[in-house]
Amino acid sequence: MEEDVRYILATPTNSGLDDVVAWHFDRRGLFSVKSAYHVLNDEKQRVKPQRGESSSGGRHEKQTGAVWRKLWKIPCPPKVRHFIWRLARNSLAVKMNMRRRGVLLDTRCPVCYRFDEDRGHCFLKCKMVRRCWSCLDLDPVRQMLLLKRSAWEVITEVLYMNEETCIKMMLLLWKWWSVRNKINKGENGLSGDEVAAEVMKLIGDLRTNETQQQTHREKATPKWSVPPQGQLKINTDGSFIPDTLQGSWGFIIRDHEGEAILAGAGRLIAVSDALTAETAACQNALQVASDYGISRIQLEVDSSVLKQALLSPSMDLASRGMMIMDTRFLLREHFVCSGIFSIPRACNSVSHELAKVAMCWDSGDLHVWANRLPEFVKTLVAHDLVEPVFPISRP
Repeated sequence: MEEDVRYILATPTNSGLDDVVAWHFDRRGLFSVKSAYHVLNDEKQRVKPQRGESSSGGRHEKQTGAVWRKLWKIPCPPKVRHFIWRLARNSLAVKMNMRRRGVLLDTRCPVCYRFDEDRGHCFLKCKMVRRCWSCLDLDPVRQMLLLKRSAWEVITEVLYMNEETCIKMMLLLWKWWSVRNKINKGENGLSGDEVAAEVMKLIGDLRTNETQQQTHREKATPKWSVPPQGQLKINTDGSFIPDTLQGSWGFIIRDHEGEAILAGAGRLIAVSDALTAETAACQNALQVASDYGISRIQLEVDSSVLKQALLSPSMDLASRGMMIMDTRFLLREHFVCSGIFSIPRACNSVSHELAKVAMCWDSGDLHVWANRLPEFVKTLVAHDLVEPVFPISRP
């Protein structure tokens, strides 16, 4: 089959190495009880659909997972998100829940002392909480939520509202629960107006923090830095498309003034994963550097896994282990390397862009540029010295 051919071609081989026993279900090639458990569990999951069961359960699990993912992405404090999670799962200690668990107690609401306290009464029906919703201009939403049959439906509805309204409601529910708990302990609580004011203050604090964080991110955006005088810096990057097993690589070599000495890019015939593409990029860059007589270098990659693999034998039993060992051999035998560094993508954008260029070429094509670099490479290098690189028109 065509798919099998692609996977076979994407498997790295080397006739000069002896065969070794490796566990291919682990990315490092090492057996562990944990990985064996996951293999067994995955096999059970694959068998389940063959029993003729309805797919409704699978759809429900996907919908539930989507709701949780949406909750964890809401930009508000983790303690608020965790509280909403507990509310949706009916794990809050409202009095009717405690009675169902065998606790003998007065089940009346500790705030109004008029009705039994369940989740609906506590958060939507109590006369004091109704005042909170009204002060925040959320009473129409509250009335709509009263039609829901469970806390899960309420929280799902809340999460799929616009983000500003969603955050306001989550903060209200969380703040009201803390006020309710104080009153339940006999302490003084807050009025509806005061609760609403506290919620608006929290929203203001969140906006201020977000602005400060955005400013900090803009100021702290990392950029490529020059190597020490007398050394050259090699930046490499690989690109990988999982659906088609296509890959490419790119590299740039620069001196202590930021001037580009060498650059190159190539399209790989077949690639099994992203790490293979990253390794191929590093291997090709080092081979070209060696061919041009370069010896004193720094090496930068944006894969922490590749960095660790080049510094230790941790990945030698993996499927691309022979490529990693060949790359380590190149480093050890041909270079005086002052350091191998794992860097953010923003500091590796030139080689990243070169790899993207090569992805448009035919399989096996490669180009190395020395002395007179193409204009698009010069443009990438010039931008990299002053700001992060943005995609430009391809040659």
